[in-house]
Amino acid sequence: ETALKACDAPAAADPEIGARVVRSLKVLAANAGLSGMVGGQCADIEAEQIVNETLSSRIEAIDDAALSPEDKAKAKEHVRQVDEHLRSLEKIVDPTS
Repeated sequence: ETALKACDAPAAADPEIGARVVRSLKVLAANAGLSGMVGGQCADIEAEQIVNETLSSRIEAIDDAALSPEDKAKAKEHVRQVDEHLRSLEKIVDPTS
């Protein structure tokens, strides 16, 4: 949608610039499918679900453990902190995530 606005730009009336806009749109279209941007987004969503499921399963395991309520609370907080740190590292490695 945003890329198509380049076609409406006054400079696009110039045949050379218009040709570059068309080539750019072709590249964008060729890389937008399952093996490109859409596929990358699907992989990101799936990875996020796996992380959330792992976090949930760890918290459930703590609930099932024979620990005092105080120790369970400490363990859950530790798991949440580890999760938060891992997500922070992910942002450093991939700022677009």
